[in-house]
Amino acid sequence: MPKLIDLTGRQFEYLSVIGRSKDKGNGRKPVTKWDCLCRCGKIITVKSDSLLSGHTVSCGCRKIKHGYANKERLYQTWKKHEAALHESE
Repeated sequence: MPKLIDLTGRQFEYLSVIGRSKDKGNGRKPVTKWDCLCRCGKIITVKSDSLLSGHTVSCGCRKIKHGYANKERLYQTWKKHEAALHESE
């Protein structure tokens, strides 16, 4: 069994790790989860591997506030397409 790495106090972009969560997941294999405070003030629970891999870096507010959401990306693609059509006229 791998040794547990204590992530308490570490910063992962928008998330600050508060402490280990009591939630172990509901699958066959228990996982280590951490309670994290997001820069926006929301507290979320995140799996260790998601924090360490960089997969989870905020509660979701980063996507909304900074235009990384899929809807924003789709709009930008449409906008570029429209601009290209008008250039060719």
